[in-house]
Amino acid sequence: MKNTQSMVDDFMETCDELIDNITGDILDLEEHHDTEIISRIFRAFYCIKGDARVLGLGPLADLAHKGEDLLSLLKNLEAEVNQTTVDSLLQNLDGIKLALEDHRFDRPSESGPYKAEGLKDPPSLQSPLKILIVEDDFTCRTILTEFLSKFGECHVAKDGLEAIWAFTLSYAEKPANPYHLICMDIIMPRMDGSQACKTIREIERGKGIEGTEDETTIIMITGLSDPRNYVKACYESGADSYMVKPVDLFQLKKQMQSMNLID
Repeated sequence: MKNTQSMVDDFMETCDELIDNITGDILDLEEHHDTEIISRIFRAFYCIKGDARVLGLGPLADLAHKGEDLLSLLKNLEAEVNQTTVDSLLQNLDGIKLALEDHRFDRPSESGPYKAEGLKDPPSLQSPLKILIVEDDFTCRTILTEFLSKFGECHVAKDGLEAIWAFTLSYAEKPANPYHLICMDIIMPRMDGSQACKTIREIERGKGIEGTEDETTIIMITGLSDPRNYVKACYESGADSYMVKPVDLFQLKKQMQSMNLID
């Protein structure tokens, strides 16, 4: 009988194969609502969820379950295939891949304790970051939180008003403890990301830190389809950069490095 670690290894290898197979299927959904493709993707998420639960990999099972729920809606024609649903499935798949890489990193390897493929890095000598994630979509918020939490302390807000409140409170602490990085969606209820970003820059201007090294780095995240619109919204609001959904976590890491937030 195989031991538990051998079973986990087999499971992760199977996950890699399933992910490779269904990534193209998910992209194909952008072209048309194909019930056979949807069923094939559903079975992959179902298998990942079930095996992960048996092996005690709860967070991975939860992510797969979220994708399974969305695919159930598509199968039953309770939701339509569009750019938003395709992006949600791709983001969910990114979260599963990230969870797999995190598990690989947690295991010791023959080449050294920090040798692993994927997103994990050796511990940095830099101080941990304080990060605010502003996103109304649960899946995207979960993926960003799981990825960014290894660089520091992550807080979350679900709309622009909550973001402004969290930012204001960070300066009310004694001493002030502002955010190093804010990742903020543009389209959100109550107050959108562009307006929240403008307000945050106004608060910094009032404190005399606008344009200084103490200014918070803001990366806008958008699902808008017209490049001219989201680039204009990004820079007019005072953001430092932008990314398009589904967020490429490797590119996000590169942006953070280019902004000297991480090594």
